Amino acid sequence: MKQVIDGKRYDTATATEICDVSPCGYSRSDFQWHDTSLYVTPKGRFFLAGAGGPLSMWAKALGSNGAIGGSGIKPLTQEEAREYAERHATSDIVSKYFAVEDA
Repeated sequence: MKQVIDGKRYDTATATEICDVSPCGYSRSDFQWHDTSLYVTPKGRFFLAGAGGPLSMWAKALGSNGAIGGSGIKPLTQEEAREYAERHATSDIVSKYFAVEDA
């Protein structure tokens, strides 16, 4: 999946997937289902890429009161990416991509 956002090209084919951030327990027939991963570009920019149903983060507006499933890319700040990684990746993966200090 490729998308240009604010003059920057995000491409899942050239980026490194850090972790899957999809919710557990939803089947593809559930409107809240989505398949989303956290990526980092070769230049160190973080983004989410995925697809999902009409009640997921990837929903697209349909008319004034409706929604359909969709897909896309969402750029993240380093802090937003760290929050996703801390919730969904192992501590080794978090340490690989983010500065971590001992408590």
